[in-house]
Amino acid sequence: GISPGAVRGDCGVSAALDILVPKAGFFCQICSLFYADEPSMINHCRTPLHRQNME
Repeated sequence: GISPGAVRGDCGVSAALDILVPKAGFFCQICSLFYADEPSMINHCRTPLHRQNME
């Protein structure tokens, strides 16, 4: 069966640190894509995919 801890979402600190990774960068909410640096984000904004999603 499922343990009560699993139902509550409890996990050890070491397990949580393996899953959670700090990130910094740019997230396009229109395309749901993440970019680590500004040049990548600027290039993304020029792509047909992004322009199509803007329509």
